[in-house]
Amino acid sequence: MNKIIIFLFAFIFSLNAFSANRYVRAAGGNSSAASTWASTSGGTDSVAVPTSADDVFLDAASGQLTIDATFNCKSFNCTGYTGTLTHNSVALASQGNVTFVAGMTYTTTSGTIQFDQAATFISAGKLIASLNCSNSIGSVVLGDNISYVASKTCLLATRGAGLDLNGKTVTGNSATNRVLVRPNSTVALGTSQPIIVNGGTFANCDFRDIQFSSVSNLDLSAITGGSGDCGGNSITGGGTVLTFTTPVDQHWTSGVTGNWSNAARWTSRVPLPQDNVFFDVGFSASQTVTADMPRLGKTIDWTGATGTPTFAMTSVANTAYGGLTLISGMIISSSQNQTFEGRGSFNITSAGKNFGSSTRISIAAFGGTYTLLDSLSMNDSLYLLNGTLNLNNFNVTSYFFVSAGISNVRCLNMGSGTYTAVGTSGDIWNVDTSTNMTFTKGTSKIIISGLGASTKGWKGSGLDYYDVEFTGGGTGAILFKNSSSFRNITINPPKTVNFEAGTTQTVASFTAVGTQANPITIQSTSAGSAATLSDESGSNILKYCSIKDITVQGGAKWVSPLALGNTDVSGNTGWTWYLALGLFWIND
Repeated sequence: MNKIIIFLFAFIFSLNAFSANRYVRAAGGNSSAASTWASTSGGTDSVAVPTSADDVFLDAASGQLTIDATFNCKSFNCTGYTGTLTHNSVALASQGNVTFVAGMTYTTTSGTIQFDQAATFISAGKLIASLNCSNSIGSVVLGDNISYVASKTCLLATRGAGLDLNGKTVTGNSATNRVLVRPNSTVALGTSQPIIVNGGTFANCDFRDIQFSSVSNLDLSAITGGSGDCGGNSITGGGTVLTFTTPVDQHWTSGVTGNWSNAARWTSRVPLPQDNVFFDVGFSASQTVTADMPRLGKTIDWTGATGTPTFAMTSVANTAYGGLTLISGMIISSSQNQTFEGRGSFNITSAGKNFGSSTRISIAAFGGTYTLLDSLSMNDSLYLLNGTLNLNNFNVTSYFFVSAGISNVRCLNMGSGTYTAVGTSGDIWNVDTSTNMTFTKGTSKIIISGLGASTKGWKGSGLDYYDVEFTGGGTGAILFKNSSSFRNITINPPKTVNFEAGTTQTVASFTAVGTQANPITIQSTSAGSAATLSDESGSNILKYCSIKDITVQGGAKWVSPLALGNTDVSGNTGWTWYLALGLFWIND
């Protein structure tokens, strides 16, 4: 028995040794500095920065605290505090309750309050910027109404056991400074996460992939500011009907320049995600529309506009939940990322307009399809994150093509067009996994044409391509990082092509024709460890190529006449090397 008591005492002592109370000292300071923290209220000792095992207190004896780096705690209690809590653009991550009080000052523009376990959040009327409920067991319960700062990027994220409104209201700052209510960033697009309604409601909010748990039908159509439907929302828990604000086509009705967020410029309201948007009646000459809303609406159509209007996508990153139709006479001014997130079938017509630098276009169409109706040109990357992108036989020019770091269901239909990737460094064609990726090659050609001295990567991820050509000047090498199949690979000089050791590129034809002045280097990435080229039939004749650690296989002939400037460096297997003698070839 004594041994058991001693063991329990030691166990309890060990737990206490790893958890403690932490108080902000009277001098205050940054949360990341040990000098900010004391072990007792009003204390002056400097102790370790709090961890997720420690209860944190700001009380009457505490000075100003700035959360300057990601901050973890067991709970965060401001009872009695009358100072200022400044929350920078980082997370305050709590394992338990967070309690603000009326007498304190809370200042933030983009800080996140994050819950990793079941807890209660009391905001005491303080305006927040982002709430992330990442709890897997037990709900985060609102202890009072929560309201948000005047920002267009405010967020309420949920995952796992979700958020319990507990009869309270979540209120965005205004009809234009709205809150996006969605699953948190660890949840794949199209996977809904719960919010327990429990008598609560919303104002000035947009919703994506939220599963509302309600004992009765839920009508959000008339909430203050309207309810935005970004797709994927549902209802459970007894209720069967979920109603959002009815879509209304919005036309730009004013004949003057203005911001998207100006309600006076629209038919009846700033467009909600479910509203189609038109620039037609009364839109002409040199008017500029600045897209200063993060969610622009559904399909955006400039058909009917005349003159040389400007569409300025320069303020914030934008998402459209439908298609896009531009016109040839307009001007595109873009420097923010554009995302297309429609969940049906939509088209993109760029009318010859080029999307500018720093303008990444992302297709994130869960269960949806986007089809090009003309060629697309952009000075940044094209991302395929979800859904189907149908190039529809049109040409595309971008710096990079990226469908990487994900296993979402996605499909790229190439058709007969040419995709030209002009990036100068990094993985220019980047499909790092073929999981849930469908690639329909058609009779397409992919050209990697970037200049410069940096290595340009190709990640084909085992997919079957049609024609791929590497061209462009500069000394930067081409690096094949994994195995794929091709109808034809063409290498133009001057190029160094490195094939990742241990990989196999399967081709129907391989063309590498250098010159005496501009030879081509073809080699494995690891000296003495081969990469493989495989071709079942025909002949592949190379000229002015330096070849090292490359194995060739299959029924085809791989011929590298030494008289045509080729060099057998070392480590090559399966090649046929010839010397020239008069009009005859003699096997070496």
